[in-house]
Amino acid sequence: MTDAQARAQFPREPAFVTLLILACIGIAYSCWLLLGYVHFAGEATETQGVVVARDSIRFTIEFQVDGQTFRIEEDLPSTKGSSGLERVRLRPGAEVTVLYDPASPQNAKWKSNRLWIFPVAILALSSLGGMVALFPNARRRSSRA
Repeated sequence: MTDAQARAQFPREPAFVTLLILACIGIAYSCWLLLGYVHFAGEATETQGVVVARDSIRFTIEFQVDGQTFRIEEDLPSTKGSSGLERVRLRPGAEVTVLYDPASPQNAKWKSNRLWIFPVAILALSSLGGMVALFPNARRRSSRA
């Protein structure tokens, strides 16, 4: 394939170029979020906390480190699926697991599976957008028996 043929195959429409740029930004952002979470989780210490307050969208966890009390606020999970069951459980008095930075205990997060869901969703959608931008003419081939 010559250089001219390769250039002719690559889409030049601004929409595809824009989609490719947005996909690259999304992939970079999701990787940054995932690496941040992995680094935090690897360095963090686990402790038990107690839900002390809750409204319709947020809840407050109180936990202690070396006799000092800390509070963090977190968003309530979705009302759908297993997150809905977790949401019901997060009432004042409920015990939850907290991850905190030993050097800075006020830097803490509620330990839940949803910490990685958002970055993975962005990564998947951005990758899909990147593939559409790079291979706009790809079509499903129907198999004939």
